[in-house]
Amino acid sequence: PPLLSSPRSPPPLQQATRSTDADVRQCAAVLFRRFFTAESAETPLWFTEEGFGNPVRGALKEALLQATAIESEDAVARMLATIVGDIGMMELEHHRWPELMPTVFRWLTASEATPISRMAGLRALEYLTVFICSFMQKDYPTFARIIAAVLSSSSDPLPVRIQAARALCSILAWEEEGCSGLSAFASIAQPLVHFTGHVVASGQSAAADELLRLLCDVASEQAPFFTIADTASVPDKIRRLALEFVVLFAESAPGLARKLPDNRFVTQLLPVILQAMVRVDPAVDPEWDERETVEESDPET
Repeated sequence: PPLLSSPRSPPPLQQATRSTDADVRQCAAVLFRRFFTAESAETPLWFTEEGFGNPVRGALKEALLQATAIESEDAVARMLATIVGDIGMMELEHHRWPELMPTVFRWLTASEATPISRMAGLRALEYLTVFICSFMQKDYPTFARIIAAVLSSSSDPLPVRIQAARALCSILAWEEEGCSGLSAFASIAQPLVHFTGHVVASGQSAAADELLRLLCDVASEQAPFFTIADTASVPDKIRRLALEFVVLFAESAPGLARKLPDNRFVTQLLPVILQAMVRVDPAVDPEWDERETVEESDPET
């Protein structure tokens, strides 16, 4: 874009969007984020007089979205999407950048979307969590469908599916416990359990460690899977999947499980398991509770 040749345009952004060398683009994007959007200062340079005026900021935002949409290297796209998320949080709270969320949705759902564009969209969602949880709860079912589709996809590479888990866990960890909107994410239990089991069983230790730590962070905040398993209104299939997950979690990362606050694995999981063990499905044996004698071969005893 013409802006990038302007003396007011920061050199890191010029390199991040124009260089033909992927390593240069990535380093330039890192530098831009560090100096212009970092939260280390009380007011990021993005909003200071020494930074940019409103017209320049508007052109830079357009350039960032364009560069992210056409980026061909996943590491660079991930960093550009991180910058988009950082700036998005600062702009959206001032009711600016209305085209941001529609653009992110296009990266995720357009027919021409690629694994790299989905990575960028999911990365942006992760960094826009506070805004999403504050103002976009009505869109939770849409987010749930998108994330579930990526987790279940065999065509998306592992890093993209891990990023989908990051976006999901970010929303679950930030949202208030007991929020009614979280029920929209119950359908993700099945693909998340299957994906977690696949990563653990495949021996990809780094990915498994990251995924289990993400889920541990969620469990330490509100233990949504314990809640699902203990909620009678949730279908039995989902409750079994939630229990399957927490058992898998305990087997694969016992150290992380022990670190959950309030000894949660014992105080919340044990009663759920005991209740499930003594429950008899009426469809399997409708006369079980009416029997006066117990036969030695009765499998339910």
